[in-house]
Amino acid sequence: MRKSTKILANVLLLLALIALPATAQVGKAFTYQGRLTDAGSPPYGTYDVEFRLFDALVGGAQVGPTFTFNDLLVTNGLITARLDFGSVYTGAGRWLQISVRPGASVGAFTPLAPRQELTAAPYASGLALPVAETSAYAGTSLLVSNTSTGIALGGVTTNADGTAIVGSKTSVPSAGKLGSEFTTTLGGASTYEGGIVGTSAQIGGYSATTSSGYAGFLCESDGWNAIAGVTRTGNGIWAQATEATGAAARLIGSGISTTSQGSALEISGGGINVPGAGLNSMTPVFIHRATADNVSGAVTYIDHPLTNEKSGAILIVTQNWTAGSTYNAHEIGVFYSTSVSKWAVFNEDLASMPSGASFNVLVFGNTPSKVAKAGETAAHE
Repeated sequence: MRKSTKILANVLLLLALIALPATAQVGKAFTYQGRLTDAGSPPYGTYDVEFRLFDALVGGAQVGPTFTFNDLLVTNGLITARLDFGSVYTGAGRWLQISVRPGASVGAFTPLAPRQELTAAPYASGLALPVAETSAYAGTSLLVSNTSTGIALGGVTTNADGTAIVGSKTSVPSAGKLGSEFTTTLGGASTYEGGIVGTSAQIGGYSATTSSGYAGFLCESDGWNAIAGVTRTGNGIWAQATEATGAAARLIGSGISTTSQGSALEISGGGINVPGAGLNSMTPVFIHRATADNVSGAVTYIDHPLTNEKSGAILIVTQNWTAGSTYNAHEIGVFYSTSVSKWAVFNEDLASMPSGASFNVLVFGNTPSKVAKAGETAAHE
């Protein structure tokens, strides 16, 4: 055999998975097959072959380890080697650099040009489960994009004790991220960590359930905030009930024991704003005005969907002495009239209620929730 160090190469790169039993897992290894020509003819004998992976066709940086096969048997110019560069496939391009020398030679390897680009293997279009991968990539390890109307990434479990999608983070202090990370200077902090983090121009996180008694979105925290929302001009947390039996938000101030109860709602750093609240507005905060149609002696009856026929409602009423309102210089009280099924405001000294007198009304409902989970009672409301 001629010990020529000048080897002309006509290399054919095939990425083919080695046949595995049905129960085996497909790894990152692939079988390389190439054909050499030595002085225009396919050689026979042994050759030393070196494989290195790069991130560019020319130049660039090596990715992963170097594999050297000494005295590799070559028959009719055909060489075969099984390569496993590990977790180096991040979606960026990869090119295989192949260098050879005669097996009896101890001289330098001769690089074959050009480098061979690694293209997708047929198996890459599918996914064998289970999959457990580790990436040291500084960017996004897994990015799923759907440009149509479908779901980019979904999870389904058919086991009652299973979990469809879980995000975890082992670094302290935060644990668990599912969604896009975001950084902000709002609230006096530079970053926010949470069990689930989502960013969007409209809605950052979304979940749904069609089963009564279950939660479409459930968060748990020990000592931190289970759910946190931060916004500059929009809503930190937004919720809506689309049916009369629903509740946009349900807060239960229950502790671990019956003797220790937490707060159902805690407000700090601002007041409560009710957009659209005004005279007879369809909001839980509204202004009631005494008129000839609703005044009877010292009493003015409130006619509002949130209070009519709601004897169990809780009303907080104060006098509204803004411009345009008639001054009512009397202490007032509130009661529910069973004769007309309405709440009423009255002057405690029984003086006639002046027409035009206005009152701020805040309504709390205390009727049992119709969508409460089985076993829960109105005592939770």
